[in-house]
Amino acid sequence: MTLTAAELAQARSDAEELLPSTCTIQVRSTAADGYGGVSESWSDTDDVPCRLDNVSVKARMEGSGDKTTVHDAWTLFVHWDRSIAAGNRVVFGGDTYEVISVQDDHDWRLLREATLQRVNA
Repeated sequence: MTLTAAELAQARSDAEELLPSTCTIQVRSTAADGYGGVSESWSDTDDVPCRLDNVSVKARMEGSGDKTTVHDAWTLFVHWDRSIAAGNRVVFGGDTYEVISVQDDHDWRLLREATLQRVNA
């Protein structure tokens, strides 16, 4: 099956209607602090249309032995060509999340999908 450019554009336009909320994507900047260290700051982009979904709990083995840590994960959907990358942060509904990964390797991308983890305050 092949989509024409017009069909793909229409599908992307239709998919935007599935973004009922807004969030702020933050990009990290670092600067020398004058004492041999680095200070970190976060700059906001505009509020962007999005949808945030909680996905099933993921368990990862950390360290040795039978130690298992359970982490909640979220999936964020934004406009198909929105700039977002691993290491960015997302502020949604007063909560802050770290972007763990962005899934970009697929045909006919209608929305950009990112996996997030909540930042503990």
